[in-house]
This record gives sequence, C-alpha cells and structure tokens, in this order.
Amino acid sequence: MHVDENDLRRALRASADHLPPAPAPLQALQAGGRRRLRRRRAGTGLAVATLAAVLTVAGVLIPQRPGDGGVHQAAATFLGVAPARAADGSDADCRTFFAADLQRSTWPGNPQVVAAAALLPETAAGAPLRGVNAGTSRGACPPPTPAAVLYTESPSVRGLTVWADVANPYSSDDGLQAVTVRGRAGQFLTLSSDSHVLSWDEPDGTRWLAEASGIDQSTMITTLGRLTFTDDRLLQGSPPAGWLQAPLPSATTDTLTTGWQVMYGSPGAQWTDDRLTLGVGRAVGSPAVYAARYAPGVTFTRVHGALAVYISEQGGCLFWQAGDLAYSLCGSGGAQRLTQLAEQVEHVDLTDPRIQTAPDLEDVPDLGG
Repeated sequence: MHVDENDLRRALRASADHLPPAPAPLQALQAGGRRRLRRRRAGTGLAVATLAAVLTVAGVLIPQRPGDGGVHQAAATFLGVAPARAADGSDADCRTFFAADLQRSTWPGNPQVVAAAALLPETAAGAPLRGVNAGTSRGACPPPTPAAVLYTESPSVRGLTVWADVANPYSSDDGLQAVTVRGRAGQFLTLSSDSHVLSWDEPDGTRWLAEASGIDQSTMITTLGRLTFTDDRLLQGSPPAGWLQAPLPSATTDTLTTGWQVMYGSPGAQWTDDRLTLGVGRAVGSPAVYAARYAPGVTFTRVHGALAVYISEQGGCLFWQAGDLAYSLCGSGGAQRLTQLAEQVEHVDLTDPRIQTAPDLEDVPDLGG
C-alpha cells in the first residue's frame, strides 16, 4: 500500500491518541534542519496511515538523530506499540487507522471539538493566528494505555514504560537478544545507545512490552522484576526506590479520536521562526512516556503544577496534560518560553471571533522551512 507522507502527518495530527503522546506540528527531522510539508486537503478522501510507516517516515515514536547509523535499522525492526486485538476481539490490524479533517460546520455539534477548542493570546504568541483545524481518526482498535510510566528527573533523566496485552512489536529477528524477564523468556532490542525495547509473554499468553532509556539492560530487567501489577495496571507505591510513578488516565474502548490544532506565525507561505503550533486531544498516556524513548532529549518541567516534558529533538515541543486532555505546544525559544506560553492557553467557545475569522489550516499556503 502506498502511503503519502503528507497524509501521514494529517493522520498523526488528527489521531495523536494512536501515538501517545504525539507532537502537534508533526514536523520531520532532517540532517540539514527542519521543514514543514504542505498538506493536501482531505476532501479527496480519507488519509490512510500505518504505525510502522509513521515510525520510519515521521520519527515520532523513535526520535532519530542524524548520523546514528544503528537507529534507522532498529526503527525498521520495531513496529511500535499497538493493542493485541481489535475492539471487537478480532485480529484486525491495530496499526492501521483512517483520518480526515472535520468540516467547520460540524464543529459545534462535536463534543470533543467543543472541549478541545483552545487558543493562545496573540500578544503572548507574538505572531498572528494563521489558522485552525479539527480532525478525527478511526482505527480498528482503541489506543493503547500504558500499564506503568516510571521516570526520574535527577540526578539524571531516566524512563521506563510498560504496556500490557500488545501486538508483536518486532517485524523481524534482526538485532533481537534472548533474555529472561520476570521469570519469562523475552526478546530485547537496542534502538540506539540509550533506548531499549523488551517484550515477553506472561503465563496467560498475553504479550507485554517495556521501553526504557537512560538505563542499561540489567537495570531495566531488574526493575521490571520488582514491579507489581493488578488488572494490567501498576499498583500505586510499588515502584522501586528512586523511581517516580506518573499518573495515567483511564483506558478507553473508543476507537474514534478527535484532535484540535492552532497555528500562529507570520503571514505567507515561507517558514518563519515565529511559528507556534498548539495541539489538543484526548489524554491516553503520560508525557513522561518520552523519557523511556529518548532520555537525553527530555527536559522535565511543570505547567500549572502538572508534569510536562520538553523535547528539543522535535524542533522544540512541550507536552502536558490537564484532566482528560493532552496538550502539545511546539515552537522556538526553548523549554522556558514554551512553558510560560502553555500556562496562557485558554479554552474558548467556537463562536469566539478569533476562531470564526481564522482560516482553515488546510487552506493556508505553507512551503515549509
């Protein structure tokens, strides 16, 4: 199946829950800098994306550093986190989903769009509002929810995330190492010098998966062996000393996800450094998941007291949650600037004149940069 790269970015924007948590501007990392690809209108049909293709093309789940020769092969071997089965219990492909933009006339009648609609004051953004967008995606499976998200902020950033009842994350045996974890046979894969994936089957036949960064193989296996789970969730207070446990939202069986996106920046198609992109969607994981995927690129901070993660590798993106909503804010200026801006995000009614007069992002010329 041919997958258009622009469609992949639209699919990611509209369905961040399938890639928890995913950056809002969905920019590709390239050795020579960053660029934003033009988007095609979804009126020609639904965008179709596969998780494996997203991993390789967009570098969202596995941040890829230019010049790291082992990462790209590992990314092709690791397919990402996906549920083991569809919502109806069938063996449908949980790595495929369909995404499309929502017509503006439908926004007021969509409770998810109403709840997600948010803006930044233009005086804070320092640039005019370029456009707004809302989209949905539907897959055969609900988005996976972690069973545990552990992290440390000091003396160094470390991360360990555990997922229960998932599909086989490996496309081949390339690079896999046989290990024993929690008394079971497991398969260990190093994605880079500081990022690992470990998968094993529990006695009931369900497959589990763990991601880790900032720790070595031995520490990862030892820590996993000390964790206590009930109903596929880590018991509160059970992490070993030195680890913090991130709060997690309730799992969902809903296969439909909705996303909201707002972009600020100078008028015109040419890329300018004042671009800011705000994304809002349903929370299904924790921002701390990123620490288990590439700890050296993570900076922890707080937004209104809630845990937030800043990632410089995505061109500068901040992720946080409030209630049932997950937020991303991407742009220049570093963690301090984006954190200050994040605390000025305000939810607004769809009748707000700023939204009423803002163009649809799909209609805004954008040559990237």
